[in-house]
Amino acid sequence: MPRKNVEVAQPKPETAIILKHDRSPRFPIISLTKAIEKIQILYRDHKKNFVSSQAALRSMGYSPNSLGSQALATLGYYRLIETQGTGDQKKVKLSDDAFKIIIGLESRPDAVDTWDLLKSAALSPKMFSMIYNDYPHAIPADNELNYALPTKYKFNRESVRNFIRVFRETMEFAKIYDSGIMRGEEGRLDDTLTSLEQEKEGNKMAVSSQAPTRQTDMTLLPTVGNVLSFNEFIPGLSFQFVASGTAEITQKTIEKLIKLLQLVKEDYPADVKTAVESSIIPDVNKKPVRSMLLEEKDEATKN
Repeated sequence: MPRKNVEVAQPKPETAIILKHDRSPRFPIISLTKAIEKIQILYRDHKKNFVSSQAALRSMGYSPNSLGSQALATLGYYRLIETQGTGDQKKVKLSDDAFKIIIGLESRPDAVDTWDLLKSAALSPKMFSMIYNDYPHAIPADNELNYALPTKYKFNRESVRNFIRVFRETMEFAKIYDSGIMRGEEGRLDDTLTSLEQEKEGNKMAVSSQAPTRQTDMTLLPTVGNVLSFNEFIPGLSFQFVASGTAEITQKTIEKLIKLLQLVKEDYPADVKTAVESSIIPDVNKKPVRSMLLEEKDEATKN
């Protein structure tokens, strides 16, 4: 079957980065959406093998000129390709993450790990990460970026329009600001609290005769690398709260966590005796529960 000719992409005025004395910082010339389309073509033609940069550019519809070089650099900024050699000897191939993204989007597009890879790729370009760190709660308005890019980030003004377009498309595609992991304090935790409050108003939170099935996802709290542990909080029971994400943990975050725990506590029995009698916790043949009951009995005797 004859191979279908691939139309060679032509440079557009808003696509090429203007290189002048006040050169802009390096950034992707295409959004993550379009970059993934390019690596899908690369995978179709060359699988996971190293190929010459010229062959890779031809597959993706680019000529080996300045625009083609910027396109390859862009895939590198997103960490979608690996490179080997320099100049005419340069070779490229798909990165492991790029391969996982391609397979993930084909077979399990809604999986958490697929979107984690997309989010990671979206924030891999240095300038995208810097903008996100400075504006973690919402995509800044165009007028804000029109001012901040040339004054704070030292952009050539002629590059600003293209950067804003590519940055916005990438953030929206990867749902960076729609995710509780990425939105900061006002993100997923607020949504969880609102949902639980609505359930209570609708009288949907009555305690059943079986163990509660709701699993509140504490791992989506907006903080990095924090583990709050209470070993042997009471005999036979320990607690551990894991916070992950990119924002800082604050007193406001803790207040919301407390509110969340207050909302879900009514799903659980009032005390150990009630739990055993209602079979929400297995019977006293289990040692930890027996120990707890004995301690409660001792406390009652003392009083």
